[in-house]
Amino acid sequence: MVGKGNPNFGGTFHGKLTSDRTTEEMAESVRKMVATREARKSLHGERNGRWAGGWREVTCIICSKTYNTPPYRYRRIMAGIQQACCDHNCARLYAQTQVKTAKTSIEIKMANELTKREIAFEEQYILGNKFALDFYLPEYKIVIECDGDYWHTKPDVVKRDRSKNAYIAACGLTLFRFWEREINTSIEACVDLVLAEINTREIAA
Repeated sequence: MVGKGNPNFGGTFHGKLTSDRTTEEMAESVRKMVATREARKSLHGERNGRWAGGWREVTCIICSKTYNTPPYRYRRIMAGIQQACCDHNCARLYAQTQVKTAKTSIEIKMANELTKREIAFEEQYILGNKFALDFYLPEYKIVIECDGDYWHTKPDVVKRDRSKNAYIAACGLTLFRFWEREINTSIEACVDLVLAEINTREIAA
């Protein structure tokens, strides 16, 4: 309510206290509130537009687990506004795949050497909405990961890398992991290993 119709108009409450209202007046207040909710489509329970149809079943884009989600969230998922993530861990993993990080020095060296050898690649390729790959060679289904000597020895990162390795293998891809010290010692030798795999396949074909 606005203006003089507002009980707090002028900064002083001049309406009627609930304790001073009669039963009939309370019933009338409730009737008015229900009428307002109906007009605004803001009812509770099954009559609320947000709950029409009940909870819906969706599949988590990270772990592929099936779970139920309320209608308002289901509509956001179907509209592409929100992703289907069954819990906070999966939501965190999905968020990590969307973060564009600056290239490390060893990733720059790898990109330069692959370009020099005329090997087509994609950087920060998102695999199955689960993991971001440092380098993906689509023609050969080869993945190259460049691991920092310090960061990739941390227990939580080691655990994540193992999960990543397993998922890459499950997708039928070949994985090459090179340590920072290996890349800095001889990036040429690292890429030679990748080329050896590519040549073996071409000969077999």
